[in-house]
Amino acid sequence: MRKFIIKSLILLFIMVMIIGCFEIVARKIYVNEFSDFDMHIEKFYADMDELQVVVLGSSQLSYSVNPQYLSGKCFNLALPAQDVYYNYRLFMDNLDKLDKISSVILELGYITACYDQKSLAKNETVKYSKHFITPRGGYDTSTFLQAHLKFFHHRSNFVQDITKYLRRRFRVSDRKKKRHEPKRVLLSNGFYYNRGSTDASKIEQIAIDRAAIHNQYYTGQGCAEGNIKLYLKLVRYLLRSDIQVFIVIPPTTSEYKVELSDELKATFEELFTLIKGIKDENLVILDYSHPVFLSNSDYLDSDHLNFKGAKKLSQDIEAKLRIFSKKRGHK
Repeated sequence: MRKFIIKSLILLFIMVMIIGCFEIVARKIYVNEFSDFDMHIEKFYADMDELQVVVLGSSQLSYSVNPQYLSGKCFNLALPAQDVYYNYRLFMDNLDKLDKISSVILELGYITACYDQKSLAKNETVKYSKHFITPRGGYDTSTFLQAHLKFFHHRSNFVQDITKYLRRRFRVSDRKKKRHEPKRVLLSNGFYYNRGSTDASKIEQIAIDRAAIHNQYYTGQGCAEGNIKLYLKLVRYLLRSDIQVFIVIPPTTSEYKVELSDELKATFEELFTLIKGIKDENLVILDYSHPVFLSNSDYLDSDHLNFKGAKKLSQDIEAKLRIFSKKRGHK
């Protein structure tokens, strides 16, 4: 028995050393693909104790609500591909540090009730595990290892990537790499500045392509029920805590709405109806599904705004928030 334990420990030591060597090499050849996400979360953590307003949602609000145009200390915590579960966890896990929070702007889009990041984009869950936010359903060893070990995250292509790296490393070349100005820039308030705009001649095809991707998000009534339950749980908790909740239905082009599946529209209507059934003076619904002040030139694509469109939407939200605050102050 003693020999078996000693041999096992020696084998374990050798495995740890091998994996450690692989990890050193992996950290050399791979960049941090989640650098924007890490900066976003770190900025949120740094500002938490001063925040009065937090924006929660996916890329639709991440690109559309610019805290620069909102009064009070505001941070946009909405993130691309962020589902209801991660919105809930990011906010609730840090609620005890949000000492001055008074309002939450919460996205309610066509995919809100259907999107499950773990089943549809598991690679995206890795970046949350890096910040010790477990995936939906509980602790996942594979996701945890991918989050903290670059070798494990890239294990399927590791040998190929080492070969490519060595070839690039020792290749003699006088060519200079062109610098490309990024189209999307993360600002200090959590807002993503998008420089692009929709090509008017391609808007219909863009809508068809985007809707086709989103229609795949409906994976069954079970997922929708889970998201709806968690969404309502968050809203009700905020209201009980005397935190104002502004439900924002983000703007999309009319061409995009036509292409959405009946299942997506039905789950959206189900959740929207339940939200409308909550009678509380601190709950306000801001419906931008048919905004008259936005044109196609204000869109990045069929369901995201560009910087110009985000400015218009943010200013309109601020105007409505001011009206609500005045009404509330008179009561």
